[in-house]
Amino acid sequence: MLVGALVSTKPTQCLTGFKEKMDGKEVTFMGNVVQLVPIIAIFIAMFWIMNASQRKEKKKKEELLKSLKKGLKVQTVGGIIGQIEEISNDDEITLIVDTRNKGTLTVTKDSIASATE
Repeated sequence: MLVGALVSTKPTQCLTGFKEKMDGKEVTFMGNVVQLVPIIAIFIAMFWIMNASQRKEKKKKEELLKSLKKGLKVQTVGGIIGQIEEISNDDEITLIVDTRNKGTLTVTKDSIASATE
Protein backbone atom coordinates (compact mmCIF):
# COMPACT_ATOMS: atom_id res chain seq x y z
CA MET A 1 0.00 0.00 0.00
CA LEU A 2 2.80 2.43 0.92
CA VAL A 3 4.83 1.65 -2.19
CA GLY A 4 1.83 2.34 -4.38
CA ALA A 5 1.33 5.73 -2.72
CA LEU A 6 4.98 6.71 -3.10
CA VAL A 7 5.18 5.90 -6.81
CA SER A 8 1.75 7.12 -7.80
CA THR A 9 1.58 9.33 -10.88
CA LYS A 10 -1.22 11.44 -9.44
CA PRO A 11 0.16 14.25 -7.26
CA THR A 12 -2.77 14.08 -4.86
CA GLN A 13 -2.04 10.43 -4.08
CA CYS A 14 1.69 10.86 -3.39
CA LEU A 15 2.71 11.00 0.27
CA THR A 16 0.08 13.52 1.40
CA GLY A 17 -2.74 11.52 -0.14
CA PHE A 18 -1.73 8.16 1.35
CA LYS A 19 -4.23 7.02 3.95
CA GLU A 20 -4.67 3.76 5.78
CA LYS A 21 -7.18 2.48 8.28
CA MET A 22 -5.56 1.37 11.53
CA ASP A 23 -7.62 0.36 14.57
CA GLY A 24 -10.63 2.09 13.08
CA LYS A 25 -8.75 5.41 12.70
CA GLU A 26 -7.54 6.93 9.48
CA VAL A 27 -3.76 7.37 9.55
CA THR A 28 -1.89 9.41 6.96
CA PHE A 29 1.72 8.92 5.93
CA MET A 30 2.56 12.56 6.70
CA GLY A 31 1.03 12.18 10.15
CA ASN A 32 3.51 9.41 10.89
CA VAL A 33 6.42 11.48 9.60
CA VAL A 34 5.42 14.43 11.78
CA GLN A 35 5.63 12.17 14.83
CA LEU A 36 9.31 11.53 14.05
CA VAL A 37 10.25 15.24 14.00
CA PRO A 38 10.65 15.61 17.81
CA ILE A 39 12.83 12.49 17.98
CA ILE A 40 15.05 13.74 15.17
CA ALA A 41 15.29 17.15 16.85
CA ILE A 42 16.40 15.51 20.12
CA PHE A 43 19.15 13.57 18.32
CA ILE A 44 20.37 16.74 16.60
CA ALA A 45 20.43 18.61 19.93
CA MET A 46 22.37 15.79 21.64
CA PHE A 47 24.88 15.68 18.78
CA TRP A 48 25.39 19.46 18.96
CA ILE A 49 25.84 19.44 22.76
CA MET A 50 28.39 16.61 22.61
CA ASN A 51 30.38 18.34 19.88
CA ALA A 52 30.26 21.67 21.72
CA SER A 53 31.86 20.12 24.81
CA GLN A 54 34.54 18.44 22.70
CA ARG A 55 35.35 21.74 20.96
CA LYS A 56 35.60 23.43 24.37
CA GLU A 57 38.02 20.78 25.69
CA LYS A 58 40.11 20.95 22.51
CA LYS A 59 40.38 24.74 22.77
CA LYS A 60 41.40 24.48 26.44
CA LYS A 61 44.11 21.92 25.55
CA GLU A 62 45.45 24.14 22.74
CA GLU A 63 45.69 27.12 25.11
CA LEU A 64 47.56 24.96 27.64
CA LEU A 65 50.07 23.81 25.02
CA LYS A 66 50.65 27.39 23.81
CA SER A 67 51.31 28.60 27.36
CA LEU A 68 54.08 26.07 28.09
CA LYS A 69 57.43 27.66 28.99
CA LYS A 70 60.69 26.76 30.69
CA GLY A 71 60.42 26.31 34.46
CA LEU A 72 56.71 25.46 34.45
CA LYS A 73 55.70 22.43 36.54
CA VAL A 74 53.59 20.00 34.48
CA GLN A 75 51.91 16.61 34.81
CA THR A 76 51.78 14.13 31.95
CA VAL A 77 48.80 11.97 31.05
CA GLY A 78 50.72 9.08 32.62
CA GLY A 79 50.93 10.90 35.96
CA ILE A 80 54.61 11.88 35.80
CA ILE A 81 55.25 15.28 37.37
CA GLY A 82 58.23 17.33 36.29
CA GLN A 83 59.55 20.77 35.52
CA ILE A 84 60.06 21.88 31.92
CA GLU A 85 63.75 22.24 31.13
CA GLU A 86 63.62 22.64 27.34
CA ILE A 87 61.00 22.90 24.58
CA SER A 88 62.27 21.92 21.14
CA ASN A 89 60.73 22.95 17.82
CA ASP A 90 59.55 19.47 16.91
CA ASP A 91 57.02 19.32 19.76
CA GLU A 92 59.29 17.57 22.24
CA ILE A 93 59.61 18.70 25.84
CA THR A 94 62.40 17.74 28.20
CA LEU A 95 61.26 17.47 31.81
CA ILE A 96 63.38 17.37 34.95
CA VAL A 97 61.83 14.61 37.04
CA ASP A 98 64.59 14.13 39.63
CA THR A 99 66.03 17.43 40.90
CA ARG A 100 68.87 15.90 42.91
CA ASN A 101 70.39 13.86 40.09
CA LYS A 102 69.09 16.02 37.21
CA GLY A 103 67.10 13.06 35.88
CA THR A 104 65.34 14.08 32.66
CA LEU A 105 62.55 12.66 30.57
CA THR A 106 61.61 13.66 27.01
CA VAL A 107 57.89 13.69 26.15
CA THR A 108 55.71 15.11 23.40
CA LYS A 109 53.58 18.21 23.92
CA ASP A 110 50.40 16.18 23.48
CA SER A 111 51.25 14.09 26.55
CA ILE A 112 51.01 17.12 28.87
CA ALA A 113 47.75 16.93 30.87
CA SER A 114 48.02 19.95 33.19
CA ALA A 115 50.38 22.70 34.25
CA THR A 116 50.95 24.68 37.45
CA GLU A 117 53.25 27.58 38.31
